[in-house]
Amino acid sequence: MPRWRSFRLPKRTRPLSGGCEQTVVLQDFVAGSVGELSIQSGQTVELLERSGERPGWCLVRTTEHSPPQEGLVPSSTLSVSHSRSSVDMDCFFPPGKENYPVGSSEVKSESAASLQPQTSVTSLPTGSPGPKRSGTTGNTLKKWLTSPVRRLSHGKGDNTNAKKPNNKQRKRDGRKSVELGPPHQDSTEERGRRGVNSGGEEEAEDEPHTPLPPPMEIIKDPSAQEEKTPEPGSFPVLGSVTPSDQTPRDPETEQKNKAMRGRMFVLNEMVQTERDYVKDLGVIVEGFMRRIVDKGVPEDMTGKDKIVFGNIHQIYDWHKEFFLCELEKCLQDHDRLAELFIKHERRLHMYVIYCQNKPRSEFVVAEYDGFFEEVQQEVNSRLSISDYLIKPIQRITKYQLLLKDFLKYSTKAGLDCKEIEKAVELMSLVPKQCNDMMNLGRLQGYEGKLTAQGKLLQQDTFFVTEQDSGVLSRSKERRVFLFEQIVIFSELLRKGSSTPGYQFKKSIKVSYLSMEEHVESDPCKFVLSCRGSSERLTLQAANIDIKKEWVQSIRELLDLQINFLTALQNPQEYQKKESGGSLSRQLSNSSRSSSSHPSTPLKPSTTPNGSPAHNPNKHVEEELDEGECNGLSSVLVTQDYNAVKEDEICVVVGEKVQILASNQQNMCLVYRPANSQSPAAEGWVPGHVLSSTR
Repeated sequence: MPRWRSFRLPKRTRPLSGGCEQTVVLQDFVAGSVGELSIQSGQTVELLERSGERPGWCLVRTTEHSPPQEGLVPSSTLSVSHSRSSVDMDCFFPPGKENYPVGSSEVKSESAASLQPQTSVTSLPTGSPGPKRSGTTGNTLKKWLTSPVRRLSHGKGDNTNAKKPNNKQRKRDGRKSVELGPPHQDSTEERGRRGVNSGGEEEAEDEPHTPLPPPMEIIKDPSAQEEKTPEPGSFPVLGSVTPSDQTPRDPETEQKNKAMRGRMFVLNEMVQTERDYVKDLGVIVEGFMRRIVDKGVPEDMTGKDKIVFGNIHQIYDWHKEFFLCELEKCLQDHDRLAELFIKHERRLHMYVIYCQNKPRSEFVVAEYDGFFEEVQQEVNSRLSISDYLIKPIQRITKYQLLLKDFLKYSTKAGLDCKEIEKAVELMSLVPKQCNDMMNLGRLQGYEGKLTAQGKLLQQDTFFVTEQDSGVLSRSKERRVFLFEQIVIFSELLRKGSSTPGYQFKKSIKVSYLSMEEHVESDPCKFVLSCRGSSERLTLQAANIDIKKEWVQSIRELLDLQINFLTALQNPQEYQKKESGGSLSRQLSNSSRSSSSHPSTPLKPSTTPNGSPAHNPNKHVEEELDEGECNGLSSVLVTQDYNAVKEDEICVVVGEKVQILASNQQNMCLVYRPANSQSPAAEGWVPGHVLSSTR
């Protein structure tokens, strides 16, 4: 007869309160051979014995059927009850997993009584019969009692008279504080003495069974159990409640809570990395820059130190004094984050200026590397100056990535993400513009002023074939830059380098540009030519998508040019025709709101604010009113102005421009006709740089 059958069935038919332990089935199991028992998830069964011949299997008895059914089931399908005694734990699950969290000190252990008979422990009432064990039970108890030092080393008691719980009992009861029945002093001490004297072996006549603790009370509040987080590796803990009494968590709520935790994690990372970033900028400004001022520079490097650092001092001051503090406020109000980036998007364009200067900075640092190594040692810096100067570029890219993660978690949490999406879009454009300006800063040989050519719209590499007077040249690789006012062709230098350079070859002004969108031989080709010249340039893109983007951008430029020519020839008619068109949309989309009369040409509006800050420019607006002619005001530029935003243009002293509109911020929308130095352009400039001509 198998060893797991050597038990007394009548003893196993006792109710739970008599010492038999019940457990809940965690997953379905279908019997596949004789001696096995089919069970279903949620069913309650009684644990009888662990099979000695089949490790990992337990003998159980059903409680719902009459008569009860017995059979073997896998241990993995069962949930271990929190009231399991230490002996039963060793019986049903293999030893060796003893380092579980220690729980309530109120639970009493049979082993402690056997090793220290003088200590009071909790026992079963005298009238509560327990199941008899033979074979496996005796061996298990013997094995369990033969290592008293190891077992007692884990116990924690307040004093010598404190009750010491068993490790495995505390492992199961660690998350639930329960009260056991009153101790039965005499019988417990007597059994403890017998256990020690016999070396842990049961006496079949005097003590035919291993006593089990009385049943634990049912915990009424399931939420109290959920507040306790189980330690990794511990067994699932269930009370003596039926599955219907347990309230499952809402998956949707769990998902939302997880997403909100993700949002907070991203925000914390952004704030912490911002603090580190400000410290790194401080090393540059207060370390390298200050030391160079005190030390002085080599004679042939005079003036070049400003090229090395660019506007990094401005970036440092803004982040240290303002942006870091605003980010920290977002920890208390998460909704401020998107608004913060949207509101200060223009300020972040100082990174574009920094990146435009970066190639020149790299050249100077490489030229005077010995000098900068000396400065690095003098300021005790672990990183070189080049490592620090790249950090602003890395940071402006990091904002984009963190905002995308913040948007992802916000979407999962079911929050309104319109503002966050707008912030992500804006912060995706700034790194792109930074990259464009870095490439542009590596352009050599162009004698004009790139900042006067408007916004850089596209840049890419093409294979260009030149044709002049019917003669075709060989196809050559060219880097092409498309500005609002010019197209520049350049040759790629230092191919394969992380910092490539570009040598200027030729350019075509947009005001003279014409385009053929389709070439029969290749869908990836299009043709650009200069009006008044026989030269034709055939551009072959890497794929058709790049070609479509370029063709669309060039078409929009040419259409805009035609529209402005029409507006100059007949501004009143153009304004009526396009009142709901592109020009009005452009004005309304900008942050500067223009005012005009529907039946008259655009007229500059006066500034209602009479504060001293606006008084110096008041005469400009009065002169603009007097200078109107055919709906447009002709004025002279009194001082240079460099554009700081994409809808502004650069103007130079002495240029004549025409006023299209103005707003309450004293900004004027002007049209600058083409001249020998630059093509025609339209955009916003401050009113104080203009003076009327009559």
